[in-house]
Amino acid sequence: MLKKILTHLDLKGKAFVITLASTGMRIGELLQVKLSDVDLTTIPGELIVRGEGSKSGDTRTVFLSSEAKELVVEWLKIRDRYLESAKNRNKGLVESAIGKEKSVEDDRLFPFSDSNVREMWENALTKAGVWHKDETTGRTQIRIHALRKFFRSQLALSCPLDIVEALMGHEGYLTEAYRRYPKKQMGEYYLKAEHHIMITGTGDIREIQDKLQDTQVAVRGYKDIIQEQAEEMAEFRKRVDRLEATRSKIGEIDERFSKILEDPEVQTVMIKKMKEIMGEG
Repeated sequence: MLKKILTHLDLKGKAFVITLASTGMRIGELLQVKLSDVDLTTIPGELIVRGEGSKSGDTRTVFLSSEAKELVVEWLKIRDRYLESAKNRNKGLVESAIGKEKSVEDDRLFPFSDSNVREMWENALTKAGVWHKDETTGRTQIRIHALRKFFRSQLALSCPLDIVEALMGHEGYLTEAYRRYPKKQMGEYYLKAEHHIMITGTGDIREIQDKLQDTQVAVRGYKDIIQEQAEEMAEFRKRVDRLEATRSKIGEIDERFSKILEDPEVQTVMIKKMKEIMGEG
């Protein structure tokens, strides 16, 4: 469903939606993130959610999946052009005293409003043919806020639940999680589970890679067992060869002894000795 919706979003829309899905942030929180709060040099990428822009009032760090990071990088390449274009498009509304003037100095990562986001989302739903209105609330049944639920349920498949809750900014988890897990360790847990929150297909590849790695480990284990058994078999063959050589040697000795016993002179000597022993000398 998300893949279908994403095909009807432009670059800024894709970057915004994938960022929501990969961080578990609220829409209002993401709209308050400034460029200075973004770090794309780390793995995974990081965003700082300032306390003044969060529901709980606590500042926290969230992580970007590789696909979200890639889209944000591309969005930043055209962000300034978007601001300039938005300012020009808004001139008529400003002159008519209907809208406020857009500023190209806006330092937010996503410099638009909550209403812009919801309009963008509903347009994508309509184009994708999945827009349905709830008869009771009058709102669309597929809400963009559901991306937080997607994040929680999917990331928790491979990541400790208290880390997931802390990343989402739920009160009662933030302090405890940050006390138990250093940020680096939280990032490592996130990386192990990020394939569960991939949307554009990269996650499937990651899961296949993980399974392939497990298979390779198993194969290496089987190879070690086979090697060990081969060495044991080689040692057994050596013992058999030594036994066969011993038997062959015994056979040779027996054959030589038989020939000696068949010699008349030897037989005469032996008979004489036996008589002496028996006192028949």
